[in-house]
Amino acid sequence: MTEDGLFQFGHSKDHRPDLPQLKINQSALDPLGIPLTTTIVSGEKADDPLYIPESTVDVILKNHAVSGLLQIEYRKEIKETPRKACRGREAYTLVEAEITVHTTLNTDAWEKTVQSLGWRVFVCNDNALSLNEAVLAYRQEYLIEHGFARYKGKTLGLTPLYLGSTTRIKGLIRLLSIGLRVLCLLEFAVRRALMNNDEKLSGIYKGNPKRVTANPTAEMMLTVFRGISLVAIHMNGTKHMELTPLTSVQEKILSLLGFSTSCYYGLSGEFCKPPDDLSER
Repeated sequence: MTEDGLFQFGHSKDHRPDLPQLKINQSALDPLGIPLTTTIVSGEKADDPLYIPESTVDVILKNHAVSGLLQIEYRKEIKETPRKACRGREAYTLVEAEITVHTTLNTDAWEKTVQSLGWRVFVCNDNALSLNEAVLAYRQEYLIEHGFARYKGKTLGLTPLYLGSTTRIKGLIRLLSIGLRVLCLLEFAVRRALMNNDEKLSGIYKGNPKRVTANPTAEMMLTVFRGISLVAIHMNGTKHMELTPLTSVQEKILSLLGFSTSCYYGLSGEFCKPPDDLSER
């Protein structure tokens, strides 16, 4: 325990005044009990000032940009209960404070905010779609956000970012964008082939090989190829190539991409050319 540390002597609700303590203030969302905010202070401080909700409410209003739309009223009720002396402790009065928050919608501010929400521009290459159809199609679009998730996730690993040079940061993002295009193209080509053949792909779910899907992700399909290896052995001036045999699932994925198995086994010799129809057409 240090003079300015968190652990300090204070009033203990566990009836252990002989031990230093710290205090945790936590606000939760009823009835689920989900923690909203957590504050940790040193143990000698009183509890009551920690539970005043004004600061928490102000943070929530600011984060959601609704500070001027809601009128907040705080109501505090004080309850005093006399406690008798017992076990060497003097009589005292237990003071309990209950603070409730009441909100009222500022209708004038709400209407002005709605009027100033502005316009949204939609660009579409299908002129046959109505405005409602185009908006609904846009709201169902997840591919862009899915791409950003791949940037930040394990697939491309953009974050955490330790670069300081602007040029290097831009270069890294552009390099990773190439990888993202490869993932998208792989995914698109296999899903299109499955749809054209009215098929579903199985064997890509770990622990459940019989599970099928018509929309496999690139990450799941690439995982299937883990463990393959190409070993080069030099003996008596001769080079021998040993390649891991393909499983039926791996052969199926190559087939959906338009590649033959000879393309894979040809790694020990000449490389094959990619199929002409592996594109986004």
